[in-house]
Amino acid sequence: MAPESRPEDEDESWLVLRLGHAHKFRAQEWVQEEGPGEVVVNGREVLVFRTKGGARLRRRARGDAVLRRVLNACTVARASSRREDLLETVAAVYDVFAAAKVAKLAVRGDDAARAKRHLLDDLPERVDLAQRGHSVVISVELVEAQCFVGLCDAPDAFEKDHREEDLSEENNDDGQGKQTTTGVNNKKKVAVVSRAYYKTEECCRRWPDVRRALGSEGNAVIDVGAAPGGWAQYCLERGCDLVVAVDPAPLDESLVAAFAGSRRLAHLPCRVEDAVDKIRSFDRQFDAVVCDANCHPNQACRALRPLLLEHTRTGGKAPLLKPGTGVLLLTLKQPTTSQKIAARNQDQDLTATLAALGFVDIRIAWLWANSRRERTLVARYV
Repeated sequence: MAPESRPEDEDESWLVLRLGHAHKFRAQEWVQEEGPGEVVVNGREVLVFRTKGGARLRRRARGDAVLRRVLNACTVARASSRREDLLETVAAVYDVFAAAKVAKLAVRGDDAARAKRHLLDDLPERVDLAQRGHSVVISVELVEAQCFVGLCDAPDAFEKDHREEDLSEENNDDGQGKQTTTGVNNKKKVAVVSRAYYKTEECCRRWPDVRRALGSEGNAVIDVGAAPGGWAQYCLERGCDLVVAVDPAPLDESLVAAFAGSRRLAHLPCRVEDAVDKIRSFDRQFDAVVCDANCHPNQACRALRPLLLEHTRTGGKAPLLKPGTGVLLLTLKQPTTSQKIAARNQDQDLTATLAALGFVDIRIAWLWANSRRERTLVARYV
């Protein structure tokens, strides 16, 4: 369903995003896809866009669990000023857009604490401020020598989700800043063992066929290049009956301990080329093959080829992946950004290779959980 359109969606404004450096390039692509918008400030862990779609983008960010985790702040600013004029700018924005309403003041950026103290010295004489019971939020974003001032109704304000939301199970904090999760049929809390966990989560949110393959109880998954076990962990916590983790390197000890004795996690400490017969010994078809190996995409495909060739139904053997619903999920480690043309040709080669092996509906996307030089490929086996 398309988001509800509102009159303020077409108002020209500044959109201020605060986020980690690793996500800045993806954020610029997102704004151009949804906005568009012109980058006017590209600072340390902050981006400022001039756009007519700021309010709509903020609503999109508020409604997206992945963006609530990635973004530290998302502010639609109505005015900008120099720091010495900040008090007058805040008061003017309040008078125009929310006169007589109770407001909460939020200040972010370099030297935010001192700037907020300065505002609180004089602003209460002109603005009705309260931490609770407010109906609007005044946001002040300090970016280099500029100040950007936004105001919105309290229910529309963006709030970062400090919990790592998932699709079905509650996440917890272990008290030491490490995120922990509780798996299906597993009472022990396990810290998220790698960033790959969040790639899987985002894929499941984005693509229903991936969610059915990786997030359904009773399913079976082959995880190639599994160590330390982020993708395997996600699948097991969603109730997968079996995850075969193929990697010469060891899996995270906490993950192994959490599922010890359950027979749901099988680690094959070998290369995938040497694992096909062992995988066959489980005597079942699999719902997905996932691979987040730290290597060039061409090398990853060469490593997967012995496994994927089993899908050709030669020798009277049934394919390892379930025809019609089986999913391949592959992280593409891109070349350097100066080789963009080579990367596009590489994507075309991969698509042709997979099509020849019986895969359709091939998609390549830049996830928020991907790094700047990663993309994620999804395909369905027929």
